[in-house]
Amino acid sequence: EQREKLSIMSQLSYCSDLMRTTLRARSRRAMRLSELIPLLVQTHRNRTCPPTEKSMDRQIRMIAEIVPGFAALKVSVRGDGEILRIDFKFPIGNIRKAISMSLEKERKILEK
Repeated sequence: EQREKLSIMSQLSYCSDLMRTTLRARSRRAMRLSELIPLLVQTHRNRTCPPTEKSMDRQIRMIAEIVPGFAALKVSVRGDGEILRIDFKFPIGNIRKAISMSLEKERKILEK
């Protein structure tokens, strides 16, 4: 899991979106769901097999930990900074559907 988190972070770090997002999170402004989807799609684009529900959920949680300013989450943090719980204000299914739709749209464009 740690290796996967590092891999996601390295993939995201190439994404200019993340730079803006990280700055936004630091400035205490929340990250919108519409900004998270491209990051998730970006990481799945590099995979050969289509994403499964489980892999997407794990990835969403990892990104949520990396980018704590994400507006779709309520993150419970302990005094020492450890994340206790991450609650999604949006149903995870919606996030999953958005990733799948974006990937599907991309695939259709590439097939033309």
